[in-house]
Amino acid sequence: MADDEKIRQQAKAFVEKLGGVPRANWTFKKGHYKQELTTISNAALTRGLAIEELYKIQVEDFKAGPKPDHHDPAHEVWEFGRVIGGSEAYIKIKIVEQEGKEPQGVIWSFHAPQYPIRYPLKSKRKKKI
Repeated sequence: MADDEKIRQQAKAFVEKLGGVPRANWTFKKGHYKQELTTISNAALTRGLAIEELYKIQVEDFKAGPKPDHHDPAHEVWEFGRVIGGSEAYIKIKIVEQEGKEPQGVIWSFHAPQYPIRYPLKSKRKKKI
């Protein structure tokens, strides 16, 4: 399997898992909530609206991952980008699964990107002239 296809399959599996995290089970990394959401211009995002945006993530929104979580090496983080209210948002999340418990989601970052986001899985369509 080519590297791009392997990454696409991993990202697809993660996006499917993301849909299985109950809305009430998402938390923002301590101290990040207000500071992060206020940097997305043109988007009056509340915590609830930000969580709703997570369920709209598609495989094509993939930026990078899985990457080691430096604070918890047993888990991985994933990075995505989305346009919300006309502005691009950088989203870094992880899902924690424990046997016999509902999955938990942690939002590490949800803010305007510091650098342009490259989307390696977006289709590269040629424009017709």
